[in-house]
Amino acid sequence: MHPLFQFTDRLVKLIPEFLDEACRPLFAPNIDIAEDKDAYTVWAELPGFSRKDVEVTYREGMLTLKGEKKVERKAEAEGDVRWHSCQREIGAFEQHVRVGGPVDESKIEATMKDGVLQVRLPKSPETRGKTIDVKGE
Repeated sequence: MHPLFQFTDRLVKLIPEFLDEACRPLFAPNIDIAEDKDAYTVWAELPGFSRKDVEVTYREGMLTLKGEKKVERKAEAEGDVRWHSCQREIGAFEQHVRVGGPVDESKIEATMKDGVLQVRLPKSPETRGKTIDVKGE
């Protein structure tokens, strides 16, 4: 057999192994961060996640979002299946968000709706600022 055909034959045999690896993408949610006078707010797009799949922690100025998305592929259990395309993102993620100032940890709230996680981190009272009345004539 010609060397080029041998190479092509070996390459074709590697494609299923490559697809198996390609079906394990890393998941990283898109994150938005906003600040107003009272709080920092973080939104993370987590399509396909339930609130039970996500863990939110705050420690020393760092908000951590962790979770894992699992997709059940029933055909896998039914025998010899070769995937041709795997575009649904799966896997574990962990993202850290540094918050810009002191936060009142006792009032942090996290909600999940329509695949979007929202975390509201109220600022500590001393960092909210104060308007000073100017007295005089």
